[in-house]
Amino acid sequence: QLREANFWLDKYRVKFGDIKGSEGAVGIVNAVKGPLVSISVGSADKVRVGDWYAISRGGSYVGRIQIVQVDRNLAVGQFDVMNPGSGAPPQSGDKASPSND
Repeated sequence: QLREANFWLDKYRVKFGDIKGSEGAVGIVNAVKGPLVSISVGSADKVRVGDWYAISRGGSYVGRIQIVQVDRNLAVGQFDVMNPGSGAPPQSGDKASPSND
């Protein structure tokens, strides 16, 4: 999965470039591919492998991701299918906030 996350990060950078979240460690979902979710914050925002991020849409909790790969300005997390929120999958534009879980 880490190899796929690295591949995805490289592909994302080529297509979109690096995106830095404007709100510090709170970011947005850039892309979703299966259980992998790319968010717009990274190591420059103190995101680390193993961190948990809550995903929300319009004030509703969608679920959470655990970060598996971090780049300077973006990170990739794996969606926690065992603890889905609203039942809707994450999608581009969703809010990603640090979580204490």
